[in-house]
Amino acid sequence: MTDLISTTANAIQLIGRLREVNKNIENAELASALADLSMEMATVKIQAAHLPEENDKLRRKLEQQNSTELTFKGFAYYSANGDGPFCPGCYDS
Repeated sequence: MTDLISTTANAIQLIGRLREVNKNIENAELASALADLSMEMATVKIQAAHLPEENDKLRRKLEQQNSTELTFKGFAYYSANGDGPFCPGCYDS
């Protein structure tokens, strides 16, 4: 995760260097493309910042699902809240 944020930060620095180069050649099309790229990279950085929180939330949800105890009734497994039937062959393996 830190690699993604670091890479994004480096890309934003490179955009700054390209802007300096563009000042010397005064190309409006390049300046426009750099501005668009800057906006996209900023969006990526913001979205990447939210990934650890989302990852943690999904891990907790998965742990909660995995901790649900199943009981074997008849031919299949059922959860305490009535979910099921779950195939015993699939679940046991």
